[in-house]
Amino acid sequence: MNFFENLSIGVPIAVFIFLFIILIFASISLAYLIEAFQKKTNLGGGFASGIILSGITSLPELCIGLTMFFTGHPENAVGDLTGGIFLDSVILAVMFLAVIKMIQQHNCSRVHLLTYGSLSVMLLMYMIATLVGQEFSVFTVSFISVAGVIIYGLNAWYCAKHKFYYTPSEQYFIDTNTKSHVNNNFFQKFLGHFHNVKKVRYLVLELVGFALVILICSFFISFAAETIIDDTVGGSASTTFIASIILSVVTSSTEIISMVILLKLKDINNALSDIGGAALFNTLILSLLEIMYIGDPVYADSKSRLLMIFSFAGVFVVFLCLLIWRFGKIKSEKRLRIVIGVFLALCILIYIAYVTVGFLQTTGQITVLD
Repeated sequence: MNFFENLSIGVPIAVFIFLFIILIFASISLAYLIEAFQKKTNLGGGFASGIILSGITSLPELCIGLTMFFTGHPENAVGDLTGGIFLDSVILAVMFLAVIKMIQQHNCSRVHLLTYGSLSVMLLMYMIATLVGQEFSVFTVSFISVAGVIIYGLNAWYCAKHKFYYTPSEQYFIDTNTKSHVNNNFFQKFLGHFHNVKKVRYLVLELVGFALVILICSFFISFAAETIIDDTVGGSASTTFIASIILSVVTSSTEIISMVILLKLKDINNALSDIGGAALFNTLILSLLEIMYIGDPVYADSKSRLLMIFSFAGVFVVFLCLLIWRFGKIKSEKRLRIVIGVFLALCILIYIAYVTVGFLQTTGQITVLD
C-alpha cells in the first residue's frame, strides 16, 4: 500500500519537504535533550550518544529500508543505507575541517576507532560481494548479514562499558528564569527547557516523544520517497545512485544536525559517537532486512558496485585519520593539523568523485563497472 500512488507527483514532493522540516526541528531538539539526559543520569557518552541518540536519529533509515525492501526495491534501501554511511563520513570530515583546532584539544576515544574500523570491515565485505557477484549465503541468509549483527552487538557492548563524560558550556542551555536578552528568542527558550527539567522521567518522556515524531515522519517520508523515485527513475540502473544521494541526504539529516549541535557545544566525543553510531546502525538495519528478505541477492547486486567502492574508500580514509589522531607521533600541532586536514579533505574529494562519476553514468555519458 502506498498513500501517494494515485496522486500527482507534487503531493508526495510537498509532503516530503514538509516532513523533512519537522525532522530538522526534532533533530536539533534531540541533540540538546541527549546532553541534558546524559548530565542528569551520569551516563557515559558512548551509550548516550553512540546507542540511544544514534538509534533514534537512524529511524528514518529504518522506515525507508523497510518500505523499500518489502515493496520490491531493495536496491533503493541499499543505496539509502550505504549512501547514508558514506554521507555521514563526509559531513564529519567537513565539520572537523571547520573545527580542526578544537579537535587537537581532545583525544580520539577507542570507541570511535572501533566504530570506524568496524564500518570499514563491513563496507569491505559489501564491496567484495558486489565485485565477485557472490554474497556467500546459507539458504537465504548471507554471512555478511550475520557478521553485521555480531559486529554491531560487540560495538554496542563496548560502548555501554566505555564511559567518557563531558559537560557542555552552560551558555548553550539558556536559563529560562533569567531576564537575559537571549531569552527573547523562543527557540532558544525551548532548547534551554531541557537543561531546566529537574526529573529524569520527564526527559525520558520527551526523548520518547521526539522518537515517535521522527518515526511517524519517517514512515510517511518513506512512501513519499518511493513514489518520487518510481515516477522519475524507477526501474533504471541509476536507482541505487539516486537513492544514495537524495534519500541519504534526507534520512541522514537527523544525525548530521545532531552532530552539528554537539560540535557547537564543543562536545567532540559525543558528536563522533552520534555520527559513527548512526552509520554503524545502518549496517545493522541492512543486515536484519537482508536476513528477513526472500528474493534476489542484495549485496551482490552489480548496480551497487560504484557506491560500495567509493563508500569503502571514504570511510577507510576517515578511519586512517582517526588512527593518526590517536596514535600519530607528530609533536608539532601545526603538522598534525595539516596531516589530519589532508585525510579529511581526501574523504570529501572521494565523495565528489562518486557524485561526478555516478551522474555521468546516470546520464549515459560514461559506463563503468557494468
